[in-house]
Amino acid sequence: MERAMLNRFAHARVTARFERGFLASRLGWAPYLDEIGLLSAETMPDGLFVSEQEALHAGERYRQRCQKKLEVAPC
Repeated sequence: MERAMLNRFAHARVTARFERGFLASRLGWAPYLDEIGLLSAETMPDGLFVSEQEALHAGERYRQRCQKKLEVAPC
């Protein structure tokens, strides 16, 4: 991931939205960093979480991973 995108994600505000799934037609919560929706291996098969709290935690964990990559990545 390029440094500018890492920087954007590392400092983005984490939100969650209730929306329709990707593979299934069920509804669930998806994490967002600013306006960029995130899909994660940590999610259910269609990329959604069963609760807003889980989605917010996943977004925060992703944001923190981006911060760590910035700390170790060369300029």
